[in-house]
Amino acid sequence: MINSLQHPYLLFLLLPLFLLLFAAWKRRGPAITVPSLQTFTEACGGKEKFNMRKFLPLVFYALCGLFLIFAMTQPREGLEEIRRRTEGIDIMIAIDLSGSMAIYDAVSGTSEKAAANAINSGKLKNRLETAKEEIRQFIEARPNDRIGLIAFAPQPYAACPPTLDHAYLLAHLDDLKVGMIGDRTGLAGPVASAAQRLKDSDSKRRIVVLFTDGVNNVQAKVTPLQAAKLADSVGVTVYTVGIGGDNSYAVQQDFFGSRLAKVQQPFDEALLKEMAEVAGGRYYHAADAEGMKNAMKEIDKLEKTSVEQLITVNWKEFYPLFTLLAILFLLTGFFLEHTFCLRLP
Repeated sequence: MINSLQHPYLLFLLLPLFLLLFAAWKRRGPAITVPSLQTFTEACGGKEKFNMRKFLPLVFYALCGLFLIFAMTQPREGLEEIRRRTEGIDIMIAIDLSGSMAIYDAVSGTSEKAAANAINSGKLKNRLETAKEEIRQFIEARPNDRIGLIAFAPQPYAACPPTLDHAYLLAHLDDLKVGMIGDRTGLAGPVASAAQRLKDSDSKRRIVVLFTDGVNNVQAKVTPLQAAKLADSVGVTVYTVGIGGDNSYAVQQDFFGSRLAKVQQPFDEALLKEMAEVAGGRYYHAADAEGMKNAMKEIDKLEKTSVEQLITVNWKEFYPLFTLLAILFLLTGFFLEHTFCLRLP
């Protein structure tokens, strides 16, 4: 398929070609001068017949001119060969599965009734499901990065190692449930575990994104700040995302069934900021679903994958074929004009 003309402006030559053919058709051929054409007109049935002998060679000359002009424009087809070299980033996502991740964060100013309606209709999701939704979009937007997943509560759990098989990764992300590995929150374990997994990576850029809504309440041999310093010492950057706003609700069960209760459960924002600062990253506050989306967009902008792309185009030229056809039509028209379509005065 022709997808390029090297000299498309030469197509304007079609106009003078048309005028030339029109003039050739109207031009009178050699004839015998007689006093009157009445006798010849009557012999032809009273009207002039279509002159096929003149028309047929002219058609081939027209085709010759048409193909010759197309040959001059140099029609060609480009066959692209694309070579791409990507330099991905290794990412570990650490997500809190403690019980408080079942809390719902409504937009500030939303009434309890409106929040209840949004929860019942499925428009408002709990913290874990909101985080999973934004993490999914983040993963799908980075096909060239090796991404792993760590779930944590009291202890970290490696849900998926860094991989380019993102379908496998997303399947494990979908399986995460609130409280499945405990109810308390330990912030040192996931950071230290992620840094340990990334330290031997050959990627030039290695990052950890930590999602939590709680306060560190697990006594471990390593403190959260020490874990952040460990990550920084092996070249791993840590981003922290604090989840929770000032209009949060928990679903509670009692004798009369389930009901919404407004809760105030602040996370340790100062600690998360310090952890990110120590490990060369940034801290983000996700007060609601929109805040979570903005945080992931900012991280995505900061951590770009390097892609080099070299495009080579091999051109297949068609002008020799069109030139050959033009010559064939010219010779055919000349042959017809001087043989079968020869006109005598």
